[in-house]
Amino acid sequence: MMAVSEPSINKTASGGELSRLMLGLKVIFAKLTNVETIIFDEIDTGVSGQVAAAIAQKMKFLSKTIQVFAITHLPIVASYANHQYKVIKTTKDDTTVTSVISLNKNQRINELALMANGKIDDAGLSAAQALLESNQSWEG
Repeated sequence: MMAVSEPSINKTASGGELSRLMLGLKVIFAKLTNVETIIFDEIDTGVSGQVAAAIAQKMKFLSKTIQVFAITHLPIVASYANHQYKVIKTTKDDTTVTSVISLNKNQRINELALMANGKIDDAGLSAAQALLESNQSWEG
């Protein structure tokens, strides 16, 4: 009898499927190990729309019992956060400096518009404000 080699999960699952699997595993392990803080570093890679919203909602729900840090480039995910920070990296000569800025509501709206649209204009600002207001009121 010949042994059959199964392909690894990273070759058969999509990026979105891997993201959801990692989210699920982190949630399970957070509960089992009684961690106080969990970090999601671009857990939403490869997803968008309703799937991104579902991931954001799961993280928001999780944040009710433990501290959650999420690094994201998706405005829908950022809009669910209780607090939003902008990370800026600058390089001069051979030195890189990283700054972390806490954003107030107006700054968040600007940043969400920029994340979604690549620019800040009236349409983007209006959409970003609606997104933020809608997702900040989400209770799950």
